[in-house]
Amino acid sequence: MAQKLYIGNLPYRITEDDLRVLFSDFKPIHSLMLIADKKTGYPRGYGFIELDDKIAEMATSALHNRMYMGRNIRVGKAVGRNPREEGKRERVCCRRCITTGRICPPVRR
Repeated sequence: MAQKLYIGNLPYRITEDDLRVLFSDFKPIHSLMLIADKKTGYPRGYGFIELDDKIAEMATSALHNRMYMGRNIRVGKAVGRNPREEGKRERVCCRRCITTGRICPPVRR
C-alpha cells in the first residue's frame, strides 16, 4: 500500500524534476506534487510524495534533516489537513428545540 510523505523546508527554486532526482533511490514513485502559490505560481517550499510503505520508511530515515540545495529538508508522514479539528467538542442544541422544532442558540455540553 502507498504512503504519502510530506517534504518540507525545500528551497524555493526547486522543481519537480529535482525532487525526482532526490528520491531516485526510492522507487517506484506513485505520485509527486510540489505545492505552488496560486497567484505567482512559484513553489511554496513544500510538497508531497507517495511511495510504498517500506520504501517510504527508508526514505524518511535517509532524507530527514539532510542538507539539500543549502537547506535541511524535512521528510515525514503526511497528516490530514486539519488534525486539530478532530479534538474539538461538538456544539449541540438544547433538548427543547429538538422536541418543539423551534431554533435556539447552540449550547456546549
